[in-house]
Amino acid sequence: VDWQKVRQLRTYFRQALRERKIPEAFARSDQILALAEGLPGQLLARAELQLLDRSYDQALGTLAEFQQILPNESAGYSLLGRIQMGLGQKARAESSFSRALELSASDANAHFYLGRILAARDDLGPAADHLREVVRLRPKQAIGRAVFGEILTKQGKLDEAIGQFEAALELEPENPAYQRGLSDARALKRMAN
Repeated sequence: VDWQKVRQLRTYFRQALRERKIPEAFARSDQILALAEGLPGQLLARAELQLLDRSYDQALGTLAEFQQILPNESAGYSLLGRIQMGLGQKARAESSFSRALELSASDANAHFYLGRILAARDDLGPAADHLREVVRLRPKQAIGRAVFGEILTKQGKLDEAIGQFEAALELEPENPAYQRGLSDARALKRMAN
């Protein structure tokens, strides 16, 4: 395997993914898989692309290939949960995210999505615990802070919520959802005083 070529193609793949050039990213992924057949990380990236493209059946197939190579990898279960969410299978997704966390307590994606599932059914205490862990694991991820801020707002922990929204806005200053969350938390705090 020409690993230098694989690294170069991965760089192009990631760039295409960042720029949302899905067809180009698929092409780069195919080139990488041809060079290093069955490379687990690339299989996982390919399944991610298929998920972004809403090609759920293809994503499940690619993920199955990944899980044949690495059956007890938390990233595989975390991605499975995201695919299941896309298919509207929230109970299955919750189970997959829980399994991912059994395999690796530091799987930030599993914490994030499991927290969102719990928050959606108003199980706010455990949801907040998961989002707190996301913030600890990925302090520079704005969306994790914003979702944590939303949960804290629902719990009435307004000072902490305001802090999370402010931190999210430091990372993404122009995000209108984060600005709205901060305004809402501040308004609720004023009404409580």
